[in-house]
Amino acid sequence: MYYAFKSYSDESNVRLDGNTHGEFGTRQGWIDNVGAIKDYVQSWLCNTTNLDKLYHIATLLTNDKNLVSKLVQYVSDITNKNCLIMQMDRTVTDQSIVADMLAECLAEGGVLPMYGMPTRDRLLYHSLQYTEGNVVKEEIASVSRPIDQAITVFAPGASITKDKHILTSIGFSQSSTVYGIGINGQGYIKTKGNANAPIFPLRMTLWECSNPSCKCIVTDNRNPNTQGVVCDYCMSPMTSKTICTPASFITSLSKGFDQKDDSEIIVKRNGICMENSERPIVKVFDDMNVSLSLFRNGKTWRISDKEIEGRECSVSYNLNGTRIRSLAKQWIANPIYNGTDSPNILNGNVTLLPPDDKDVKTYITPLGNRLETIHLAAQKITNVITLSPANRVEGLILEPFHCVNNRLDFRTQGVRAAYYTLSFLIQRAIASKLDIDPTEIDVVEVLSKTGNLGEVCLADEKINGSGFVADFCLNFLDYRDRILNGMDLYFKQMLSDEHIKECDSSCYKCLKSYKNMPYHGLLDWRLGIALFRVMCDNNYKAGADGKFNTPELKGWSELAETLLKSLNEGFYSTNPYQIAKTNNGIPYMYDTEGKRKPVFASHPLWEGVAETQILADAVFEASLICNAKWDSSNVITIDTFNLLRRISNCYEYIQIQQNI
Repeated sequence: MYYAFKSYSDESNVRLDGNTHGEFGTRQGWIDNVGAIKDYVQSWLCNTTNLDKLYHIATLLTNDKNLVSKLVQYVSDITNKNCLIMQMDRTVTDQSIVADMLAECLAEGGVLPMYGMPTRDRLLYHSLQYTEGNVVKEEIASVSRPIDQAITVFAPGASITKDKHILTSIGFSQSSTVYGIGINGQGYIKTKGNANAPIFPLRMTLWECSNPSCKCIVTDNRNPNTQGVVCDYCMSPMTSKTICTPASFITSLSKGFDQKDDSEIIVKRNGICMENSERPIVKVFDDMNVSLSLFRNGKTWRISDKEIEGRECSVSYNLNGTRIRSLAKQWIANPIYNGTDSPNILNGNVTLLPPDDKDVKTYITPLGNRLETIHLAAQKITNVITLSPANRVEGLILEPFHCVNNRLDFRTQGVRAAYYTLSFLIQRAIASKLDIDPTEIDVVEVLSKTGNLGEVCLADEKINGSGFVADFCLNFLDYRDRILNGMDLYFKQMLSDEHIKECDSSCYKCLKSYKNMPYHGLLDWRLGIALFRVMCDNNYKAGADGKFNTPELKGWSELAETLLKSLNEGFYSTNPYQIAKTNNGIPYMYDTEGKRKPVFASHPLWEGVAETQILADAVFEASLICNAKWDSSNVITIDTFNLLRRISNCYEYIQIQQNI
């Protein structure tokens, strides 16, 4: 492509626009075939005089002669529906890609290499700029963020600080917005791209399963008011909402305010979700209880919880008595936060006044009669892997989203923690082996899986994939040894006796970092390792068989006893329980007068007294010692994950169980 466009540039004596991805001209120029550029490139690629150059480039990529021939045919055979030119045509007409430069558009669409440079940035246009003679510049001042950050930090109502001014987003606009002067001398705001380009290049309906134990999401173009839509996995009703990805964000174009308003705008950045819309490559190992899947074109989403209400509006500006009309389409959110003490309601014409009379005044007129409600979303198509137990294990609970009375079960919080922790362990393992930053791999929200199981999910951070998570799938056995056997220095230190003694769950030497701070309350290296060993070793029971000799289980009995003592001293000091321990190492609390149910410590992955043999044996032994009739129906189990982190919730849970 470089040689084809360079040849066109030399013969036509023109300088093509471009960026770090290449100087191929504009996307619209290719669509309109400006200067016959498309015809020239097609002719150059299929010209037999250029075949030697194509073969030479292909041999630099691979030594496989068969693959070399296929690459050359892919480039030169312009009649094939899957050839390079056809893929370029499909990509430039993809409305979900908002890049104006052709090379950037092709890189984001996966036709050209990404080179690791950011191409998914979105701009917030915030102020007009002036020359020394107070003439308005063509370029409008802006700041940019990657799209998955922009949907949060640039969302309407959110404010950023730049040059000591507070800038507040009021809505969305078309991309490549600039200032210009018309034939009649009137100023206007317009887009350099296609004037008919949508404000939201991507607009879809998101369907979410209403069952809290099922995490299924689906996107399509159906009307969100469609009735009777059910989940393909659990047959529960699906709820809908409209999700949109804006081309750009915009403020009132004034210089902003010197201080923040008093309104409370709270914007939450959600985790990444995966849509099960592609058939994966599945790997199953006969000697292990693991199912591993690779999605080459997996679809991930970051979706904002915040509902945004608004509509398309006609917007104009007044600068020192001069009217400036916006030809660029704008969608304004309701209410309009503009740095003032109170927001403006978009139920008619709205005027936004700046703090300085010499600054830009903004006039907004709603178009149409109806407001619409949307959620901002950022989509990414990339390599995704999922990892899960292939089957349930007797005595263990491996369901991260188990529900009781349609609410997530308090007792399985430790199971969720195990899945999330394993996600970060795998992220670190890949980063260590490939010598990359862990942030090159996205940790995706844990998924539910048929059979009362869960799935760990990770994705390449770069669109179209970087091959990092695919390496884990292709070299799973190597990663297994690195993580469980300490073949990697990072995991060797994690599984060392020194670290086992000083770290009960997670620390900054093992799992915690600034970038995974939202997950600190869930991280527990012992649970993550235990879950991974359950998948890799058919004989492993996470201590449910009485074996506590693996690194992640060493000292568990002593820790459980310490946590029970803390609970007893903190909440039952006026009427304490007695603390004891069975021969198989299970600590428990009991009431010497027999008025309260006994409380047994449990590992977070153990299912219950009736299902887990070690707990059943412990209850039987304790009942003999205490001369009581205890069984699964009249004892309480509390896991060490909750005892370590949520001791007051444990007390509340015990009190509820005492009254049942």
